[in-house]
Amino acid sequence: MAWVRFGICAIGASALLWGTCSADGVLDIPEEQSRPDFRLADLEGREHSLAEYRNRVVLVNFWASWCSPCIEEMPSIRRLAETMRGKPFAVIAVNVGESKLRVKTAAQRLKIESPVLLDTDSSVFRRWGATLLPTSYLLDRTGAIQLIGQGVIEWDGADIVGTIGRGYRKHNHPTPLRFVVQTCSSNAEQDPIQTKLA
Repeated sequence: MAWVRFGICAIGASALLWGTCSADGVLDIPEEQSRPDFRLADLEGREHSLAEYRNRVVLVNFWASWCSPCIEEMPSIRRLAETMRGKPFAVIAVNVGESKLRVKTAAQRLKIESPVLLDTDSSVFRRWGATLLPTSYLLDRTGAIQLIGQGVIEWDGADIVGTIGRGYRKHNHPTPLRFVVQTCSSNAEQDPIQTKLA
């Protein structure tokens, strides 16, 4: 049984709470492997649907420009995309709750080359059951969720790249990956919340 010190950048019921610390992350296999489809606009106003990415392994990354763990995680996502170049793989960067201008500026600064979609009212984030930033979902070619990552994950690590490779095989489910993490609360003056993982 592992104890995970959790906080990262928490999303409140009606507002975003500023994250003050960077954090390591945890990967787990979800009990529920499906999430609802979504249709969101990108920075140029073109709409994207998750269904358009079927037959590709997809990493859906929920992030925000004010979230320091999100910023810390981005380089590993870029490296993963480069590693997977030429394969049926895609990254979708879903910004949560920010204006188009702010997101565009942040995306340019962070050199995000994948589609950047705008979840301005955080509705997709909530419907997917996410509560922390960054949260990422690794989907196989059928759209089934293979892994959920919360906090800063090294997405280009060998274990994860291997899991992505298994994601090309439709009915194969990866072995759970567990990381004991050190994180910090969304308010630096508060004690971290402890979350127990079975």
